[in-house]
Amino acid sequence: MYSIYPLGLAGVGTGAAEYYQNFLKPLTDPSKSSPANLSLQVLVTQSGGRVLFGNDLILNYLNKAVADLSAFYTVAINPMPSTQPNQFHTLDIKLSDPKLNALTRNGYYAQP
Repeated sequence: MYSIYPLGLAGVGTGAAEYYQNFLKPLTDPSKSSPANLSLQVLVTQSGGRVLFGNDLILNYLNKAVADLSAFYTVAINPMPSTQPNQFHTLDIKLSDPKLNALTRNGYYAQP
């Protein structure tokens, strides 16, 4: 999933491009949630996608997205049951080449 905002920062206001980053940490207590936790940029980032702001042509953003599709991988895990419902576990994918970046979810909620 990608979020493309081609108007750039002038179209969203000062600091708006970074504001969503305040809500990227996983929710461990639903009572502490806010509507910003479900913003498009947060969901895109947590799903392993990219948030693209800028003053570029939309075609350039689409080309970046298509280029990301040229490679893919499958990761399988066999998680242990959690001790409580909706317990968040972080996923960290490490690659041997530091120039590469795995676009993936940053964690999952385990169930008992």
